[in-house]
Formats: sequence, structure tokens, C-alpha cells
Amino acid sequence: MNIFLLGTTHRLLQALQEAGHHVVTCGPGEECDVQISYDSLVPVTDILDQAPACFTPDVLLFMDNSKPLLLSGLEDCPIPTVWYAVDNHLHGPWQSDGAKLFDVVFVAQKDFVTDFREGPVANRVAWLPLFCKSNKDTRLALETQHEVAFVGSIDPKKNPDRTALLERLSKRIPLHCTTGEYVSVFNQSKIVLNQSVKSDVNYRTFEALGCGSFLITEKVGNGQAELFTDRVHLALYESGNIDQLVETVQYYLDHDEERETIAWQGWQEAIGKHTDAHRVQTITDIIAAGDPGQAVTKRKKSRAVLQRYAAKMYTTLLFQYDYEDAAKRLFYTCGTQLIQNAFNHHAAEQNIPEALRDAVVYGELLITNGSLREAVHLMQQAASCTTDPESQECNRLKADLFERIGFAHSLAKNADAAKAALNEAAKYNPEKHAPEDTSQNPEQ
Repeated sequence: MNIFLLGTTHRLLQALQEAGHHVVTCGPGEECDVQISYDSLVPVTDILDQAPACFTPDVLLFMDNSKPLLLSGLEDCPIPTVWYAVDNHLHGPWQSDGAKLFDVVFVAQKDFVTDFREGPVANRVAWLPLFCKSNKDTRLALETQHEVAFVGSIDPKKNPDRTALLERLSKRIPLHCTTGEYVSVFNQSKIVLNQSVKSDVNYRTFEALGCGSFLITEKVGNGQAELFTDRVHLALYESGNIDQLVETVQYYLDHDEERETIAWQGWQEAIGKHTDAHRVQTITDIIAAGDPGQAVTKRKKSRAVLQRYAAKMYTTLLFQYDYEDAAKRLFYTCGTQLIQNAFNHHAAEQNIPEALRDAVVYGELLITNGSLREAVHLMQQAASCTTDPESQECNRLKADLFERIGFAHSLAKNADAAKAALNEAAKYNPEKHAPEDTSQNPEQ
């Protein structure tokens, strides 16, 4: 298979090549076959045009780089598109919309799979956990230097829980903390400690087990229990329970044989089921099982809907994340162009439900940009469209529009207009917008 591999990191490159695939890499690094910058929006057609003359890609595989998705024109890509979305615990709100733009999406954190599948776009979404890196994570015959070790970022702003945990733990057990290179440290430690950012089954889990280390890690969701068994492959502690953690550490420091047995079993499980080679096999099996022509045709038929999801993604990036002004302007410009295209297309086809959905996203984008008057005008025009009064979906969408109109008026400090808009919302969706019963609490 000819694979165009995009991203700022190409962790699966070696495994793809060892599996016999022809891979051309694309990214900002000098080592990439095709160099591009992710500082601005990159049209997919531009990337494909830069492919080597002897290379005809079968699929475009984008590796999550924990940054905003800055690929444009995915809805028109002439070959199947695949995304391995890794940092769902950090970027789930925008990734779930961005996922609609790809034909196949692999989600690293299992608890997010349902969110990624929701919506009218019937693309393929599958759970694909992280993995050991075959060319790096390995057992080494090194002399023990540390009782307990943690290797990873320690930033009180990004992860205050980790900082607090390590500070408290270091006062009670012999703890070696460092950043950067981890393979030798893990191989020189009796116990490797792990803590997640937001309940993710992180790379450190697989890295430690791939090095043959005894791992004590935070008990989380995201499929952890399906991957590894407590006291068989590793040891778990309840998040924030410092006493339990200290007790677990001390127990396994005192029981060498039991600790080494679990470490061996964890290593066997990791290298037997959870390496980059295993993940590549899953990815290529699912790609090969699909009909590439059908996937592209189906995606292009949903072009306007996908443009709305892309606009919604940029709206979320504007509203929920703190980026520099230049990035915000880029998100707004891209989102506006996309939602205008979608809205005009659905309006021309007189597809009122889809046009109403477009108007909801369009209004949110304008509100996020502070264009309150323009947002109100657009959404009022859309809400005035004639629809079947029995259509629950159209009524719900109109209620959503008036709810956002009310929000825009409230931001403009126009209380009467905001109240009137919410009253209109209640007419279309009385269950959601029913006034609260305050008769039992006269102070309200």
C-alpha cells in the first residue's frame, strides 16, 4: 500500500515500512519527503501535488500532532483519508467535529469513541490505543539505580495534580523525578510511576511496560481494564489517594519476586499485543477492508455537511481554547468561508433542516467573533423560514436559533430582546425551555 503520512510526528513510520508499505512523509521537519508548514491552513490538493512523481498514494494518513487541524479541502480529497486522533482527552471537543472530515478515524482514548461517532456522517470510527515503540522501548540489562522513578513533564500550570502528587510522594518514598530520555531510567528503576493528564491511557503506560518495568499507574477509564489487569500486568492506585499509593509502592519494594513476576507479565502483554506493529496491522486491515471509491464518493456527496462540521470545529477552537490572535483570525476566516458555502448550498437546494443547522453554527461563529448584530440578523432570517409545523427536528433547530439569539442579545446587554428570544425558543421546544417553577421558593 502507498501511504502518504502527514503530521509533525511519524511514530508509525518504521512499523509501516517494516510491514512492506511504501511511505512518503509530509510535515515541517527537514527529514520529511515533502516539507510543509502547519503555521497556516494547508490545502490537501497542494500536499498531493507535491508527491514524488513515482508515488501514487492509496491513502492519506494523518497523525495527530496535538495541534489544531489545519488541513483544508479534506471533503474533496480524491483518495481515502485516515486520522489517528491521539490526544482526545485534551482536544475532544474540536476533534469530534474534525473527525467527520475523514473516512476512517482511529481514537486512542476509548471513552471518546461514542462522541466521535455521533452525527449524520457515517464514517468508520474505531478505538486504537497507544503503543510501545519497537525501535525504542526495550529491556536492558542495567544495574538498578532508583527505587521509584517518574519521567515526564512537571508543569504546575498544565497539570497541578501531578505536581502536587510528586511533591507529596517525594516526602514519603525515595522518588527520582526527571524529564526527557526514559528508557535507561526505566530499566534502572525497581518501580516506574505514572500519572495521567486527564484520565488518559498515556504513552508512558506502554513505554514503561515495553521496557520491562514494574509499573504503578493511576486507575483510569478509556479501556485501561481491557488492556491490562491490575496485579497481573501492573499495579493501580486510585487517583489522588496518596496513602494507597505509598502503601502499594512500599509493598512491591518489599516483595521483589512478586514485583518482578508482574513486570515480566506486563512486558509480555505489551510486546505481544500493543506495539506499533500491532497498530499498523489494525490500521491497514481496516483500510484494506473498505471500498476506497465508495468512501470518496460518499464523502463528496456530503460535502456541504462536512464543511459545516469543519466550521463548527473552528468555532470550538475559537470559543474553548486560548490561542494567539493570529490563529484566532485564521480560525474565524476559515470557519466563515466554510459555513457560508454550506449555508448557500443547502439554501439553494431548499434543504431547510440542513440550512437551519448551518445557521446555528454560523450564528455561533459570529457571536464568538463579537459580531452580535450580524449574528442576530442571520439567525432571525433563518428562523423565519417556512417549515412543516409538525417537524420536531425543524422546531428543535428553530428553538436552538432563538436560544442563541437570546444569548447574543444578552451579550449586547439587551435584556428585553433576550427575554423575547427565549420566549420564542420555548414555543418551538417547550420541554427544553419551560420556565422554572419558583412557586416553592419566593426568594428566587
